[in-house]
Amino acid sequence: MTVDRKLFSSASEEWYTPRHVLEYVKHVLGGHITLDPCWSPMSFVQAEKWWTKDNDGLSRVWNSPRIFCNPPYGRGIGKWTRRAAEATGTVLLLAPARTDTIWFHELLASPRLRGIVFIKGRLKFATPAGESTVGAPFPSAMFLLGGDVGEQSRLYSLQHFGMDGAVWLMRRG
Repeated sequence: MTVDRKLFSSASEEWYTPRHVLEYVKHVLGGHITLDPCWSPMSFVQAEKWWTKDNDGLSRVWNSPRIFCNPPYGRGIGKWTRRAAEATGTVLLLAPARTDTIWFHELLASPRLRGIVFIKGRLKFATPAGESTVGAPFPSAMFLLGGDVGEQSRLYSLQHFGMDGAVWLMRRG
């Protein structure tokens, strides 16, 4: 098997969400995704609406009920996480668990943050050819921004989708 090494280095900003993670995302968001603001034709995400690099999801207003965002993981990730925190609707954001970054602490301080899932181990991100067998070189987390008690409680269903981790809920008004 040939593995594209740039997918596991800073040479690539695109980390395609594995299918089992997408099933979990859909479950948390109540069954389907209404917007993917950083979609790629090589992605497995099926959303009602999506934006690509060509139509620049970062510059648009994210006004949709159930948003999933797996942003480019380069130096500009903070712009994506800030846009997710400003969105209307519920956002489930998949990002590296980089607790030493400004953008991570901005998410923690967001009044819209309802929960965090720290995924145990390293996700095996998908490649355009299919699922990868090599774990990412970083840990991952999911951030629930907005949402209700139902979406918060569904965060705990990790194991039903082949994952394990720790769920932290925020109790904010």
